[in-house]
Amino acid sequence: MTLNRSACLAALLALCALAQDPSPYGPIKIAPIKAPPPIAPRPMAPPGAKPLADADVAAPKPSAPGAPRCDRCEDLPRLMNELKEQEWLRDKFWSYTRFSDYPYSASDVATLYCKVQCAMNEWMGKAPCPPGKCAGKAADKGESGASDDGAAPEMGTDPDTCQVVMYVKGKDGKRKKVPFNRAEKEKHDCPAVVDYLLAHENAHVKTCQALKKAGKSSLYTNPEFVALDEVKAYEAGIKSLERAINALAKKCNKQGTRVKYNLPDDFKVTPESLSSTRDEAQRIADELRKFQQQQGRQP
Repeated sequence: MTLNRSACLAALLALCALAQDPSPYGPIKIAPIKAPPPIAPRPMAPPGAKPLADADVAAPKPSAPGAPRCDRCEDLPRLMNELKEQEWLRDKFWSYTRFSDYPYSASDVATLYCKVQCAMNEWMGKAPCPPGKCAGKAADKGESGASDDGAAPEMGTDPDTCQVVMYVKGKDGKRKKVPFNRAEKEKHDCPAVVDYLLAHENAHVKTCQALKKAGKSSLYTNPEFVALDEVKAYEAGIKSLERAINALAKKCNKQGTRVKYNLPDDFKVTPESLSSTRDEAQRIADELRKFQQQQGRQP
């Protein structure tokens, strides 16, 4: 094919003119084709930085005999990995809220949990979910978060009673709900891990109680509301885990960590959080963006 220099030059000048002419609708954001990459490992606070918040709390308690430990200096990397996973899950659920820059969508709550679980499996290097795994009834496997590879939540909040429960396997091999028992839970997890899991569930308990009081429990079928409630719960758990890490780091003369959050402490997940009015939704989004900018989460 023969190229015409004049034609090529004219086309190039036209493209330059287009690039310099701003869109009348403001900056255009193009949603990524692929899911955002996993978050980077949480950086430690730099030496000489301002004393870490909550660093003066007591160091993690020793574990029960035979249970995993998280009170020794050598346990810091494991706690940091726990923190990284919790932040990743927080950010993934955040991407299903209207406050995300590039929000994803889920047709129902079962699909939401299925998509998050499949994304996490891939992030952790496990076999990807088969096509159609999160479509329609295929996504509904009973307990939220359950997956074919055996991954399923060990704790949860019963939406009927607003009580924290544990999921255990019965003699028939099926999972069943039992009341939360800390002594029993600490046979399998160290106290710092139980603390952050309980902080997570207690955040769900508050939402559950508020919805029941307002007669709005039907919002548990709204995937965006559930995603936002998960963000709030993950951040409650992350705060607990951050405190434990910083306390242990201080004990070990190591650098701690400082987490950046999506939601302020006083943010409540309510029906108004998903206001149907555009102005109200924009007001909430602007307030959250300002909060995140103060922490350096947004440019």
